[in-house]
Amino acid sequence: MYVYLLLEFQSSIDHFMAVRILGYLALLYQDLIRSEKLTK
Repeated sequence: MYVYLLLEFQSSIDHFMAVRILGYLALLYQDLIRSEKLTK
């Protein structure tokens, strides 16, 4: 099990922050698949 803490400091409000976090999560999964650390 992986636990990641993501902190991002911004100077303004981002109304699409959920979309940005979803993109970060997708990149994390891609990296886990490439490094073969994620099993089926």
